[in-house]
Amino acid sequence: MNVGREKPESLSDDYIIGLTDGEGCFYVDIRAPKGEYKSYRVELHFFIKLREDELLLLQKVQKFKELFAISSNCLNG
Repeated sequence: MNVGREKPESLSDDYIIGLTDGEGCFYVDIRAPKGEYKSYRVELHFFIKLREDELLLLQKVQKFKELFAISSNCLNG
């Protein structure tokens, strides 16, 4: 049985920082002009990758900051 990490009742900025430090990443994608786009595009990406059994924790994080979507291809089962 996989117990996973301890899941807090409520989240704090410090918890999110720690979770991101251990399980997250940021990256910037700079795309050259192409097709209908006449200038460079800058895309900012933020990921937290967790196992599928930690989906409830990820949903708490999403609700806490309301900044991102959850994608099943990002869940590591």
